[in-house]
Amino acid sequence: MDDTYQKYLTIREQNLKEQIGTLGEVIQQHPKLIDYILNKVDSSYGTHTVYVVQLEINGTDILKIGYTKNSVKERFKELRWKGVNSITIKHIHRENTLQALGAKQFENDVKQKCRQYLLDNTHHLPGKGEFIKPESLNDVLKIYDDLYPNYKDVVGLKSPN
Repeated sequence: MDDTYQKYLTIREQNLKEQIGTLGEVIQQHPKLIDYILNKVDSSYGTHTVYVVQLEINGTDILKIGYTKNSVKERFKELRWKGVNSITIKHIHRENTLQALGAKQFENDVKQKCRQYLLDNTHHLPGKGEFIKPESLNDVLKIYDDLYPNYKDVVGLKSPN
């Protein structure tokens, strides 16, 4: 059996320095792993887009605040919610970048301050707790713009998605 694989089998028992060394050996033997590792590191430490977007979901206009390591267009290409047949981006009102932890903290702060603008709970769309009334756009953008500078220098780890 391969010596590196034998080391890897005991990686959880190794100290940090040994773990780093073992992972380095695995990556040297299997360089394709670097793509997968960088994907996870990007999710936890890389640049993220923070956005306010106006969507049409199954014919209903909504605002959505969020963050993604992708672009807003890439984020909404996929139909991630059950019961959603169509998502159309009507307008991207804000699309800026922050480091991963700053993006997560910023999104939490903006959502907290925008709770009063949430669509009511009788709305029958998935993710209804994240959807904002379109008529509150100016207030939401003001909150976004006021808070954004506070998170420009926040750097740290967030859990991967």
